[in-house]
Formats: sequence, structure tokens, C-alpha cells
Amino acid sequence: MFHKIDEPTYSIADAQDILGKDKSTIYRMINKHILPTLEVKPLRVTRGQLRSAMLNIAPKASVLWQEEIKIWCLKK
Repeated sequence: MFHKIDEPTYSIADAQDILGKDKSTIYRMINKHILPTLEVKPLRVTRGQLRSAMLNIAPKASVLWQEEIKIWCLKK
């Protein structure tokens, strides 16, 4: 998977904190392809990958960053 070079990446421990899940749940999400990871060791995830996983957990969570999307579209 490709990602923007300037997009922040997060460790598995960071993903645990951000998604509010324990380590075994995070690894289950990775194995079930709910949370994709970058192909590096140790495993890292991007902001976009975390957002995608969050939408799998809570589909209406997108309202949390809709304003950010509107601002980005206006800048184009």
C-alpha cells in the first residue's frame, strides 16, 4: 500500500490508544484486514488507515472530520 510521505504514521501502541482497543484486538483487526498496516517492521499505520478502521468500528464517526474535508476541498 502506498501512502503520502508527509502523512503521519503511528505505532501499534498508538493505534491502541487512538482506537481504544487492547493489543490483541488491534492484531485481530489487522489479521481480518479491518486495520491495514504499512509493510514495515515494526508495524506502523497511517492516519488514513486508522480512520478507515474507525469507520469499520463506528460508521458515523466520519462526522468528526467532515469540516476538515470541506476546508481541504475549498483549498483546491
